Amino acid sequence: MKRQLSLAQYRAIDLAILAALLAVFEFIIVRFTTTSYYAVSLAAVITAIVYMRWGWWGAIHAALAGVLFCFYYSGVAPPGQVKPEQYIIYSVGNLLSLVCVPFLKRRGPERVRDSAVESLLFSLAVILLMQGGRAAVALFLDPGRGAGVLGYFSTDALSILFTLVVTWIVRRLDGVFEEQRHYLTRIQEEQERQVHE
Repeated sequence: MKRQLSLAQYRAIDLAILAALLAVFEFIIVRFTTTSYYAVSLAAVITAIVYMRWGWWGAIHAALAGVLFCFYYSGVAPPGQVKPEQYIIYSVGNLLSLVCVPFLKRRGPERVRDSAVESLLFSLAVILLMQGGRAAVALFLDPGRGAGVLGYFSTDALSILFTLVVTWIVRRLDGVFEEQRHYLTRIQEEQERQVHE
């Protein structure tokens, strides 16, 4: 008799896999596409996927995405451009996207997933809140930055496009952009139906 995973074990494995994917994709993208003028990142879309799958657990990936971006970017940026406070700005700033989780819970993950417009708006909100969070933390740490914080939006504009395109794709893949308790229940019901047919 096969031993089944508990929901907590399944979640831990799923979160670890998504964190590993985040680390790999951020490494590739940051190392090969990011410059001083623009940045490209899949952090927001992976975080949005985790929010959809597991809700509040996505905070781990939001913060991790900020740390990874700074770490990888420090390898390609001019010396001294990535300062220690950048890690705080990106990791803590990204957590503002947690505002999307209560909306998702109230609206219903399945309702959001089933609507292309709502899925795209959800992912767009995640990335805009991440950018806004970075700008807010940067201003808090250095109120003299002023208009300089707009760079957190302008340099990351391509990431918005990437986020929307990837969301459009993954919402069509079975079980990827889906609340996982719902997904597991649906799969179990389908298997039981096949047994009785």
